[in-house]
Amino acid sequence: MLVQRFSTLVARRAASVAKAGDAYVARAAAPVANAHRDGTSGYSSSAVTSATNMQGKKLAASAAAAAAAASIIFGSPALAYNAVSPAFMVASAREYSIQPSSRTIEVDKLPPLPYKPESLEPYIDAQTMNIHHDKHHNTYVTKLKAALDSAPDLKSKDLVELNKAVGTDAIPSKVATAVRNNGGGHWNHSFFWKIMAPADSSEADYDKSASKDLQEAIRNDFGSKDEFKSKFSDAAVGVFGSGWAWLSLDSHGHLIITTTPNQDNPLMAVAKDKSIPVLGLDVWEHAYYLKHQNKRPDYIKDWFNVINWNQVSDNFSRAQKGEVPATK
Repeated sequence: MLVQRFSTLVARRAASVAKAGDAYVARAAAPVANAHRDGTSGYSSSAVTSATNMQGKKLAASAAAAAAAASIIFGSPALAYNAVSPAFMVASAREYSIQPSSRTIEVDKLPPLPYKPESLEPYIDAQTMNIHHDKHHNTYVTKLKAALDSAPDLKSKDLVELNKAVGTDAIPSKVATAVRNNGGGHWNHSFFWKIMAPADSSEADYDKSASKDLQEAIRNDFGSKDEFKSKFSDAAVGVFGSGWAWLSLDSHGHLIITTTPNQDNPLMAVAKDKSIPVLGLDVWEHAYYLKHQNKRPDYIKDWFNVINWNQVSDNFSRAQKGEVPATK
């Protein structure tokens, strides 16, 4: 009975994660897939253990799902139970699907700033922060709530789920634009406030607060911190009209720089580069016009002084596990 139930659940999960092309699963499944391909005996428990240790904090059951995904990919359904049974015994009492962070922001509430509005001076002025948060962000929350009131079936979704559903049939056409613009605006800004910190804080010091894993990934994918900064700045300057620039983790486990128009983000099905955001910059004029007027490059240069590298490192760590970074 237990084996039958387990096999059914794992098969469903494996099919789901394999179809999604999740970055964590792609990495965690590798040792299992390689062992299966090479015909290595006794790979089951050792490969699952390797997959689990690869991400450290990830539940053994997620490695089990990865192993099952590998079994399906390599055409050996029997592998699903044999490969994952050791991990399942560890995690049988836990939910093993890869989930968004439980610390996601509430759909109908404006989150407070994690610092005082003047804390980012002199790089981002207090008046801009007050207007940006209290007026612009609050408007997105209010309009999103109104849209959900007219489509109550969507109220069961959290903010991450709403954003991921943008561009799919899960969002009724009558509220599709409102959810896209305001659900995106709500998530984007909730994310944005958290990845900034006062310039004189340790969090804003890249060398002190960026994790070794993040620094290594930036070197591997961009060459150096300075090369990353240059490429990210060019992308942000190049956004036509209003939008966002992002550093995110793609399905292959690589950091990429991408941009989105308006309030779109890489979580959405409509995104050209669907990925998990690690860092994001708002380049709407309301984010900088009071201080920087039409000089977007100056705003971007200043903004690099107030990045919270500790938070960005946490976002990167979560993204490696297939989790959407926390916004609360």
